[in-house]
Amino acid sequence: MDTIPQITQRVRLADVARVTTLSTRQIQKLAAAGQIPGAAKFGRIWTFDPIKIHAWINNQEARVCQAAPTPTSTFEAKRIGGGSRLPAASIEAAYVRLTRGKPGAGSSSGKQNSSARP
Repeated sequence: MDTIPQITQRVRLADVARVTTLSTRQIQKLAAAGQIPGAAKFGRIWTFDPIKIHAWINNQEARVCQAAPTPTSTFEAKRIGGGSRLPAASIEAAYVRLTRGKPGAGSSSGKQNSSARP
């Protein structure tokens, strides 16, 4: 007697979009281009094999991890080139410019109105 293979329930486009954080349109384009394994279109509805989707996602993650350079610490990245090139005075001047305040919505000069009460 032949055994009937167990059919896994397929997932819909919205489920794949939610898992991958891609838009449904992006998923449709990738599926139509044959870039998503286990994708099948029944009438106008795309469905996907959940096992193949998870394998595809894992494969994408592995490719990204292999292509990414080994991260260095922020401290090491800043030290490249002999350290900071700005003298302390420049840093102080930048801080003063930053904290001076920006023009308010009612004032075009950026200064406070001397006749306004506190």
